[in-house]
Amino acid sequence: RSTKRRTFSRPTALPSPPTHKPHPWRRIGAYLIDYAVILLWIAALALMANAGWVGLKGSGDMEFWARASLQAQAFVLLTGPVILYFILCERSGLKGTIGKWLTKLEVGPTSFPRIIARNLLKFLPWEIAHTAIWQGSSKPLVTEPNLLGWSLIGLSTGLCAIYLIGLFLGAGRPLYDRIAGTRVSLKIR
Repeated sequence: RSTKRRTFSRPTALPSPPTHKPHPWRRIGAYLIDYAVILLWIAALALMANAGWVGLKGSGDMEFWARASLQAQAFVLLTGPVILYFILCERSGLKGTIGKWLTKLEVGPTSFPRIIARNLLKFLPWEIAHTAIWQGSSKPLVTEPNLLGWSLIGLSTGLCAIYLIGLFLGAGRPLYDRIAGTRVSLKIR
């Protein structure tokens, strides 16, 4: 008999696969490209408004409900289509918008609920800023914002800063990606 004592070691964990985390500036570049697409939509809306095909219809007074009506119309014409563009592109086989495609990025997982949550959260600061414009003064874009307007501008700016900082820290996932359970990575194909 052997007098040596047998020792058993714990199995080592398998190494985790590389995350292929994109550089923050690549993600910012993708968003700038997508913002150019958004600006094209805004230009198209301006042309349609100039031709009289679309426009914000509101009453002469700027009471709360008139401003709310104009904000709802602006959402339908601008914010809604922009969010829809991001949702449909990220849910498609491209797994990303035109900007992400050109910068070789993709979003995953692409389940419909996650992509919807991701984009609603991503554009929340944008819509908060629109609320500041429409509800932050009695005469939107004419008079200086009131306390509500400045508070909403601060909230919108703060959320944007939190999102941007998230790109540069840790896993490089902004708050909206963390909440939605999504991740942007480099395409490896």
